[in-house]
Amino acid sequence: MPCCTLVALTALLVRAIRLADKRRHQLLTQKRRSESRRLAETNWTTLMLLTVVAVFLVVEFPLAVLFIVLIVQNTFEADKIKRLVE
Repeated sequence: MPCCTLVALTALLVRAIRLADKRRHQLLTQKRRSESRRLAETNWTTLMLLTVVAVFLVVEFPLAVLFIVLIVQNTFEADKIKRLVE
């Protein structure tokens, strides 16, 4: 569940980066370079955060899959044991 929430929030973060990039391009066309630079710096910080989250998810995903497989496997084995006992 926490990983799914993290993926959803990361998707929202990517959307916000895209909107900010469009805004930055609008500022450049309006020759408002100082505001555009500040927005670009914020975008870089956000991209670094996004990179850290992506690396975390890449490392965490195989462990989550393994955990789910072990839960399913143990559940079916518990059912088999219950049937043998009855």
